[in-house]
Amino acid sequence: MAVILNAPSSFRFTAEVGPERHLEGARLLGADTRGAGATDAGEVLAGELIRIMRAVGMPNGLSGVGYTDDDVAALTEGAYPQQRLLQNAPREMSKPVLADLFRHAMRYW
Repeated sequence: MAVILNAPSSFRFTAEVGPERHLEGARLLGADTRGAGATDAGEVLAGELIRIMRAVGMPNGLSGVGYTDDDVAALTEGAYPQQRLLQNAPREMSKPVLADLFRHAMRYW
């Protein structure tokens, strides 16, 4: 659940580095990617993930499991030491970026 609740926010962030891979992922999940371009990739993949989340009854982002904007600092501080994972990100990860990702993952619909 931790992965899927953060995935739409994260893929919106990482799409600019590999838009073709993001579009392929969206297509494999069932999205209609015809006509989608590189600048659409993050939103197309995020939208398909959100569609699936809603279809299977997942909580609506981090707020759906009880987190609020007041928790962003603690979430960031807790996640930032996980450098083994963060260093695999295709874009540079910093505490401000991580905090923004958590903020954007609070609510999707």
